[in-house]
Amino acid sequence: MNRAATFLRDPLLARISAIVLLQYFAVEWVVSATWRGEYGYRTNTVGPLGIPFCGPQGTWPCSALYPAMNVSFVITGLAVAVIGGSWLIRRSVAQPAGGALVIAGGALVVAGGITEKTDYPVHVTAMTVFYVLGALGCLLIGLSGSTRLPTAPRCALTVGGAVATLAYFCFAGGLTGWLGSGGTERAIIYGILIGLLVAGVAGSSSAPTRRPTGTHRAEDRDDTETTELATTSGPA
Repeated sequence: MNRAATFLRDPLLARISAIVLLQYFAVEWVVSATWRGEYGYRTNTVGPLGIPFCGPQGTWPCSALYPAMNVSFVITGLAVAVIGGSWLIRRSVAQPAGGALVIAGGALVVAGGITEKTDYPVHVTAMTVFYVLGALGCLLIGLSGSTRLPTAPRCALTVGGAVATLAYFCFAGGLTGWLGSGGTERAIIYGILIGLLVAGVAGSSSAPTRRPTGTHRAEDRDDTETTELATTSGPA
């Protein structure tokens, strides 16, 4: 446990995990580009990219690279969970917000391991948990006064979380005429991931712990007293 805490406490870990999120966009583009048939970011949702056959009857071949999409879901979920866990253990964010990101990342891992073809209800439920808690976590971190991240990362998380939240309500309510079902779903995912990407790269190092004015740690007082004794001249 102590070893894991030490590992998560390293500020560089959140930054590396944020950069790892870039692979999601690359893998999604490659898999969709190799789709055997017509695939559009606006009209098609993300889930079918991770299954071998699709279509109305479930017999149309999709992309031969579909396993790559599921692996990307798992890697992305782990990266999101690590970012949230790293901020949480370093007390850069409040527990509810950091915990929401950890759970959201874990849900995306489940969605990558259990595809639409394997168990549709479980896959959709896991994706929904990622949508809701991922967006909520970003918003809470961005808007909370207890967040100890710099201003720019907080703004990125606020905007990303707000976009993802609005897109989720539109997606859940069927209000997808503007972006399409696929585009609306991607607004949720991209809002979360881009917010975390910017925040993780730009704000992985947290501010020093604040202490009340006029108070000092014991070791600070000892150092001060030692310095004063050393600089005071002895009796003539």
